[in-house]
Amino acid sequence: MADGFNTTLSGLRAVIAPVATTVYQTTDYGGGQWYYDPSDTSSIDNTATIVVSTSGARFKRIYEGALNVKWFGAIGNGIVDNTAVFNLAYSVVSSMGGGTVFVPKGIYYFTDTIIPKSNVSLVGEGDESLLLFYRAPYSQSGSTRNFLRLVEVENIRFEKLKFDGGATTYATTSPWDVDGAYNIFYSKPSSNGSVNGVYISDCHFTRSWDSCFSSYGKAAEPYPHYETRNVEARNCYIEDIGGHGFGFNEVVTSIVSGCIFKNIGRMLPEPAQVYGSGLAVDASAGCRDVVVISNIVDGAGGGFKCENHQNGNELVYSENITFSDNIIKNLYTGTFFQQFYGIKATGKKVNINGNTIDRCQGWGIVATQGCDGVVINSNIVKGSLSRRGIAIENAVNFQISNNSVEASIHGIWIMGDNGTIIGNRVNNNSSNGITVRNGNNIVVSANICYDNSVGIGIIPDNQNAIIANIAVNNNMCYNTGAGASRTQTRGIHIENTVPTNVKMGLNLCFNHTVEDITSQNSLIRNTNMGNLGARAVSAAKPTQGTWQKGDIVENINFSNAGPGINYGVYGWLCMESGSPGKWRDIRPNLDFPTGGSTAARPVGVTQIGYSYLDITLNKPIWWNGSSWIDASGTVV
Repeated sequence: MADGFNTTLSGLRAVIAPVATTVYQTTDYGGGQWYYDPSDTSSIDNTATIVVSTSGARFKRIYEGALNVKWFGAIGNGIVDNTAVFNLAYSVVSSMGGGTVFVPKGIYYFTDTIIPKSNVSLVGEGDESLLLFYRAPYSQSGSTRNFLRLVEVENIRFEKLKFDGGATTYATTSPWDVDGAYNIFYSKPSSNGSVNGVYISDCHFTRSWDSCFSSYGKAAEPYPHYETRNVEARNCYIEDIGGHGFGFNEVVTSIVSGCIFKNIGRMLPEPAQVYGSGLAVDASAGCRDVVVISNIVDGAGGGFKCENHQNGNELVYSENITFSDNIIKNLYTGTFFQQFYGIKATGKKVNINGNTIDRCQGWGIVATQGCDGVVINSNIVKGSLSRRGIAIENAVNFQISNNSVEASIHGIWIMGDNGTIIGNRVNNNSSNGITVRNGNNIVVSANICYDNSVGIGIIPDNQNAIIANIAVNNNMCYNTGAGASRTQTRGIHIENTVPTNVKMGLNLCFNHTVEDITSQNSLIRNTNMGNLGARAVSAAKPTQGTWQKGDIVENINFSNAGPGINYGVYGWLCMESGSPGKWRDIRPNLDFPTGGSTAARPVGVTQIGYSYLDITLNKPIWWNGSSWIDASGTVV
């Protein structure tokens, strides 16, 4: 083609005698090159890729790859309203079968809702590609608006953009003077899956009055609620949001990964009718197969939750939800925030793994009524200021394993059935380390509890509580300090006549200020071996002095070669407190299921608290997860 001439888009539309071999150069609307297509007599002028002259000539843009939003007339000066232009870009590119709309650096101003179209990506240049929304306060405008609305759309992408909802007021009394965008994204599908495939990456979101992304918004919206499917948000920065970061309801097969949430829940404290805002991610009411992984929450009402919602007489469950490897810190404090949490689970098959929760006013991790099958594993909870580090509150079929809980009111709190509490480290909590208040079929094993008020307490919530079939074994409870610096009064404490069929065995409890092991219930079937840590030595069973039930005296003359009076007798266990009390022999084959020489110690042990009688050392030892230790905690 021959070189053409420079003109504007309006000048191109005014060309009367176009030449097919000429390249036409426009200088406005982002500029570009065009050619005349004499074979086309029907295409419609869309400003960006096709321009129709007054004489009916069709000029077509010469380009490859993405379409620049300026070609449609966008102006990024922070003044001109771009709502119609962006909606035009979506419609045109979608009608072409899809593609990418490029948003160059600039401040693009909006006063109304963008309606994304299927198979279109919106891609910018980072924070300098700023989309800014403005809506007059509700008292002036009489209505609210969402920045982007999703109803029937699939396979849409947003990359390297900053969305500013423009909200400046967060009034919590009626009338709420909502300004800016109510939500940045609002998904309300017309049928299950009519919104399918929303992919968001490397974007920055700020200042929505309610949520950054909301589907249905509130449980009170009339049913049916249809499913939004396949939402992915990766490596985004979400800050200064009024409600939730991602408020998912009926969202299926989705992931939030690598995001940073800062200052979430600006409308808090909120009125009762909208209780539940202020979370980084809420995956509730019909959410399924949602993964929230490797995010950072730094300032919010709470971290994450999944819960069930009521639809008439039916519960709408959340199911297969995973919260994994997240960091939650600096949650809001004060009386109002006692009802919040780092992570809350109320659903089916919820996995809470590898998270760090540092300082929250309410619960660290809580599974509540309606939760069935929660796994809480390898989390670190530091500082639940007014409630519990990890709490099971009327949930069933739970597993709490290998967590670290410290500096809370209660460490681990149990009111539920069919659960295991295994391999946790619970320390420096102002009340009990592990407390079972109500429950049936519970195993408390291989936990380490120190410097709490009580190590492990089986303490009924009330006289109507049911505590039955509890196994407490292979735990270690102690104080690290000495004398008056000790805080833990008892290692294991079983209170009053409510608990039934509680079995204890091979627990290591020592250095407590009152008693190492206490049982107030004579009906409990107690196979307790006593306090393996009150270490004393003697050549014979004690005949004088005052001793507590559970004290052990090692046999200084223990022999593994018989016959003889000392053959096979490791020591003596005090069965009844007194002077000198009542004692029985401790024999390896009775009290330590495995034993042998140092060289014959088991290898490949995985169970923390596993006991072994080392006949070379003439004393019992325990596996702490990495080493063998004796009753004093010394590696041997």
